[in-house]
Amino acid sequence: MNIGLVILAVYIAVLLGIALYASKKDKKNIKDFATGGGLGIFILTLTFSATYHSAYAFMGAGGFAYKNGIGWWCNGLWTVLPGVLFWVWGRRFWYLGKRYGYLSVSDYASDVYQSKTVGILVTLITMIFTIPYVAIQAIGFSYIFQTISGGMLSYTVGALIFFAIMIVLVWLGGMKGVAITDAAQGVFMQGERT
Repeated sequence: MNIGLVILAVYIAVLLGIALYASKKDKKNIKDFATGGGLGIFILTLTFSATYHSAYAFMGAGGFAYKNGIGWWCNGLWTVLPGVLFWVWGRRFWYLGKRYGYLSVSDYASDVYQSKTVGILVTLITMIFTIPYVAIQAIGFSYIFQTISGGMLSYTVGALIFFAIMIVLVWLGGMKGVAITDAAQGVFMQGERT
């Protein structure tokens, strides 16, 4: 029996269980599905931490540091700048979203600029920059799945498992399910660092 596969199976089962739990706690409407319905500072902080400690941070940042050395900016830009942006603008966006019913930045931009074209442009830009991020996650997790299984799972199977998990997590729990599973992973990752 491959212990890596057992750990991987338990890990996936726990993630799916958390997403299922979140789906039971969610109101069944598009607003809660898309926004998480109010996550709270604890969950938001942990989901942000887990997002930072993604496959890109584990593999890409390590590779960059190995090749180029550790620059002073490496950690600061990834953690400090987004936190400051959330602190300065996030509360304002939350307030406007609650007041006017915005579900996305596209809704906000369309309303502020009174242009559906601007909203569509924001959506396209978001999609264009999200696709490489998701691809990096799939590549990283495919290598991780291949390695943890001792080669029993191929790179392609790892990618398929990653996409299947991602689709099920979002389908089951929406944004809240993703945030809560991220938070659980954030706790695990913080524990690993201590």
